[in-house]
Amino acid sequence: MTATDSANFLVLNTLLTKTHQAISGAEDESVLLQHLCEIAVQQAGLKLAFVSRPDTQGRFQFLAAAGQVSYLKDLFLSCDALIPEGQGPAARSWREGRVYFDNNFAKAPFLAPWKEHALAYGLTASATLPVFHDGKVWAVLSVYSGEGTPFDEALQTILQQLSLQISQGLERLHDVQKLRFLRASVEALDSGVTIADPQRHFIYANQAFLKLTGYTEEEVLGHDCKFLQSPQTDAQTVRQIAIALAQEQSYTGEILNQRKDGALFWNRLHIDPILNDQGTLTGFIGLQQDITQERENRNLLQTLQDNAAVGIMVVRQRHIVQCNQNMADMMGLSLERMIGQDTRLLYADEANWERVGQAYAELFQTGTTVVRRIAFSHADQQPLLIDAFGTLLEDQETSIWTVVDVTESVQQAQQLRKQQDIYQALAVEADLLLQGRDAQDMLEITCTKLVDMGIFHTIGIVRPDPQGRVQVLAGAGPGVEKMQPFQIYVDDPSCLSARAWREQKTILHSDFSSSQANRPWGQILATFGWSSALATPVWRDGKPFAVITFISTEPVFDSDTITACERAASLLEHSMDEYDLKERLRFLQEQAVQIARTDLITGLPNRRFLDIQMEQSMARAERHDQLLAVCMLDLDGFKPVNDTYGHQAGDEVLATLGKRLPEALRKSDFVARLGGDEFVLLLEDLQNLNDLASILKKVEDTITAPIALSHGASVQIGASMGVALYPSQDMDTGDNLLRLADQALYESKKNMSYRERFWVLFGEDILANRRNPAQILLDRGGLEVWYQPILDSHKGKIVGIEALARLRDADGKIWPPAQFLPLLQGEDFSDLNKQVLTQALKDLSMLDAQGWPLWVAVNLDPRSLSGSCITCLREILGESTVDASRITLEILEGEDFLERQTALELLQKIKALGFRLALDDVGSAYNSLLRMKDLPIDEIKLDQGFVRTLEQRPQDLHFLGTIQDLATGMKVDLVVEGVETEDILDAVTVMGSTLLQGYAIAKPMPFSELQGFLKHTIFPHQHRPNSLLGLYAARLGQHEALKKTITRSPRAVDYLTLDDATACPLHGDIHRLVRDNVNRLDHLHREYHRAIAVMDGPFLASQSGADWSAVDQAMIDFEQAIVETYFEEKSKKRQTS
Repeated sequence: MTATDSANFLVLNTLLTKTHQAISGAEDESVLLQHLCEIAVQQAGLKLAFVSRPDTQGRFQFLAAAGQVSYLKDLFLSCDALIPEGQGPAARSWREGRVYFDNNFAKAPFLAPWKEHALAYGLTASATLPVFHDGKVWAVLSVYSGEGTPFDEALQTILQQLSLQISQGLERLHDVQKLRFLRASVEALDSGVTIADPQRHFIYANQAFLKLTGYTEEEVLGHDCKFLQSPQTDAQTVRQIAIALAQEQSYTGEILNQRKDGALFWNRLHIDPILNDQGTLTGFIGLQQDITQERENRNLLQTLQDNAAVGIMVVRQRHIVQCNQNMADMMGLSLERMIGQDTRLLYADEANWERVGQAYAELFQTGTTVVRRIAFSHADQQPLLIDAFGTLLEDQETSIWTVVDVTESVQQAQQLRKQQDIYQALAVEADLLLQGRDAQDMLEITCTKLVDMGIFHTIGIVRPDPQGRVQVLAGAGPGVEKMQPFQIYVDDPSCLSARAWREQKTILHSDFSSSQANRPWGQILATFGWSSALATPVWRDGKPFAVITFISTEPVFDSDTITACERAASLLEHSMDEYDLKERLRFLQEQAVQIARTDLITGLPNRRFLDIQMEQSMARAERHDQLLAVCMLDLDGFKPVNDTYGHQAGDEVLATLGKRLPEALRKSDFVARLGGDEFVLLLEDLQNLNDLASILKKVEDTITAPIALSHGASVQIGASMGVALYPSQDMDTGDNLLRLADQALYESKKNMSYRERFWVLFGEDILANRRNPAQILLDRGGLEVWYQPILDSHKGKIVGIEALARLRDADGKIWPPAQFLPLLQGEDFSDLNKQVLTQALKDLSMLDAQGWPLWVAVNLDPRSLSGSCITCLREILGESTVDASRITLEILEGEDFLERQTALELLQKIKALGFRLALDDVGSAYNSLLRMKDLPIDEIKLDQGFVRTLEQRPQDLHFLGTIQDLATGMKVDLVVEGVETEDILDAVTVMGSTLLQGYAIAKPMPFSELQGFLKHTIFPHQHRPNSLLGLYAARLGQHEALKKTITRSPRAVDYLTLDDATACPLHGDIHRLVRDNVNRLDHLHREYHRAIAVMDGPFLASQSGADWSAVDQAMIDFEQAIVETYFEEKSKKRQTS
């Protein structure tokens, strides 16, 4: 070895020595690495040394560096072998765990990315060595030298040793850090931790152990654990510990130890042997915990459990940790069966278990909770009711529950409440029964009140009818309506109520459901859960009357309940007897009053009753502002009956009239006999003389009808009558009215030979001058003309309006025609016609000016048609600018006026003025079509009664088709009235009706609203049909058209096309409009087309031999299916809305 070699060797050894010293004293990883880089540069004469490792992106990061560290600025090294920067020695050493030396930086191809940069810093050689940790490459040590200092063999050896020392140093540093962390963790434990050598002498004790025992570390280390034992320590426990340790086994147990100050404490001890990798014992580690308080609590709890009269449970996470014998006995279980089980075992059902579970929130928040009336289930399935009191222990996880069985006390309280409810209900029942309107009311009150008690589920009162069938008289509660349909006879031995009736005693079934399960009503028992029943008889007037049956879903019929049921029946008996007594007294009183007010021969009210009724009738007439007619009636020809057949026959005549007269009068009228052959009639609510005349005509017919006498003869008599009207002047009492009626009767009698009618009206001029409220409104300008638009369905616009009369009274109330027309008479109708037409023409002129050239229809009452009417029409037309051709006068078909010859002459005169004439409400009467064709009409209006019911009677569309054909044949327009809904509008439009009127288009409205309607309302074109009713109409029209075409021109029909139902427009309509029944309709539609397609043979051969029955039947089936589907879908819409 040369001197130079010796010097180098010394330097390199110094490098290793300093490295070892740095590692030995290192406590921080980054400081250690930096120190080692500095030593390498200083001691080995290197230009640069650094430690690096790749980050998560694969780029090397420099952990420490010394020497020419500026070289590392922006230096990019990667561990990615796919790029040039990842193919250098650092990356290879990282990936392969190998050492790389290179003494000629410029010639190494894998150093090309860094060559120029390294040479610029005078770096010519490099060495890269892996640094290991836990057997894996942890980092890379890189060193660089300059010119003339290559890495010879000695330096390479030293550097490899340096890399090894760094790896070992890092391992040591990491172990030291782990040990410090472990020690700190052990010191932080609340439990005592000790480590002993194989001879069981302590070599470590943490602060918790020193605090637990009171000894110092110096007093503990090196000593055997026996110093913790006391004379009270259990010798058997000490032997068990010694045996476990001698066998190098773990031990867990509780031992009584002694602190340094002599105080005893219970120690929960756990010891584990420590074995090295070869399995050799190197020591023991022990854990100690002071459980003295826990032991005291446990002993105290056990004492409480053993001596408490209630159930006690210790519960953790809803599992039973411990419980006393009382708790086990309460549940009918053994301690072993309960301890360790989920508490769900105790509960009757999930709901009660969850209810207690919800109480845990309060338990954890406040430390205590109380849950009452919890349903537990005894081992024999008997229900228990308990109150539970929970207390949370210090560990915030365990709780103690005190459980008290309150089943008996609750049942006693319920029984007491039931008794109180029963007797309170019986008291209320007694009061209510006294208020009952009749016997049936009492029965229903009894049933309802007894069910309201809440004890009984259902109550029924039954009795057998004459045939022996048990009939339900009254009932209350669920299922009572199901009792009646069963045919149960009183001799049925299985029927509880029947037995109670036969034996006339209380019958009880405690297990009602099982004993009756096979009877016809067994299903009802199961449905409503009836389990027990009691039936007891009810007497009335000393005789059996009925049976009252009490039904319950629970076994409620104890002795108190049975007594209460019989008491309820007794109360009902007493109340009905009281009612019967009152009814007999009332009947006798009413009979006495009736006798005092009744004529004995006729049975009619007498003069005394007449005086009372007269006063009441006069008061009603004033209050209602209506007329009262007082009619004095005297029989003509009555004396000859008496003279010829005797007074008995006269009495028979009077008795017969006593029956006939009330039948001829209205319910509001009154008839009385004054005496002899004189009667008085009070006729109320009269509007006019016509009302009076029609009533008196019935009276005359009744009197003059032949009367058969008992001995076989038949007599016929007549009558004279005088009538006085009220109110009028100087008639403020009933006596005055009778006096005036008597005077009128005298006039009737006096003029009997030449009178036109049998009655004479006193003060007839009063009636003639009296105007009713409707007439007064008409006189005083109360008329308003409203309009209902008429739609042209082809043009899609309003083309006309109908003028409709309305009356508005002082309160602003609108009177419709049905209310005021019956009150008008004679010239009133002419006045009404004139006012309506005049106002309608003024409004029509205003519409013209606003750009709406419409025609107007006005109703003309046939009763007003006369020569003067023609004059009036001519005058109104002359005062207006509206052309007569735009005015349609509608005349009602139902009036017999049209059957007169004069009607034709009057209508022709109206036509001569230029007016259009319409026949209104066609179809409401049955006038001769021959007569109709002779009338000079331009239009007919279909009675709206046929149209507005089309949704209920779609088949009436046939009648509409007939009327359409009639109008076409007569060459007159047809207006379809009563188009009230969108479905009807769709159907009549599909049928081809042009002029339509009804609420689906517009309701009647004042003129001001009509202007707004015309301005803002449009009728856009719609694809039709758009409803099932419209589909029905389309089917009807199509069939009629096909039938006519085939009948008239059979060779013009393509029968092959007819066979294809999909080519028919209705095919698409069916699939567009039908939702639920499309398959059925589609099938029937195809059947119809197949039926009609085979008609080509018969018709082409001979029309006379063609049979349409198959086609007609297919059409009927198809149309009926459309109607049924229409009704079904309408029903579903009503249910959803």
